[in-house]
Amino acid sequence: MTDYIPKDDVTFGFLDHAPEAIPERPLTAWEQSAIAKLLAADFPERLQLRAQAERLIVTGRCPDCPTVEFRVAAQVPPAVADDNTPMTGVVPFAIQGKLDDGMGYMVLLHVSGGYLRELQTYRGDSGPLPVTPDIQACTLLRIPGRDDEVGSLTDAATDSAASTD
Repeated sequence: MTDYIPKDDVTFGFLDHAPEAIPERPLTAWEQSAIAKLLAADFPERLQLRAQAERLIVTGRCPDCPTVEFRVAAQVPPAVADDNTPMTGVVPFAIQGKLDDGMGYMVLLHVSGGYLRELQTYRGDSGPLPVTPDIQACTLLRIPGRDDEVGSLTDAATDSAASTD
C-alpha cells in the first residue's frame, strides 16, 4: 500500500511539453520558491494548497525545461471550493518574467481533483528552457477568466512583484 495518492490519468502541458518519469525526490529550492510565490496570492483554495505544498514528491521532469510533476501525501485533504467541489485547472495566478535573451517565460501551477500535480515552466516561443528562471526577478499576475471570485492581487503579492522593480 502506498502513502501517496496515485497520479490521475491527466495530461498537462503546453505544446510539446512532456515530463518523463524520474526517481521520486523532494522539491528543489527553486521549485519550493516558485510554488510559494504562486500560493502567496489571495484566492479561495490557497490555504488548502499550501498544506499540500509541504508534502510534495516530484515524480516527473521535462527534459527541456524546469517543469515537474508531483504527487501529494495521501493524508492531506484535497483543495475544495465552498460547494465541496475539488479544484481542477491552474491556480489563478502565474509567474511571468524575461530571460537573459529577452524572451518571456511563464510558470503555472496545475491542480487536478483537488491536488497539486504540476509546476509548468515554458518560454514564450515554446523553445527549450534549460535554466531555472530567477523567481525573485519576476512578476506575479492574475490569470483572467476564472469563474470564482478571486479579486485582485493581495498586498503580499503586490509587494512581491514591486520588489523586483
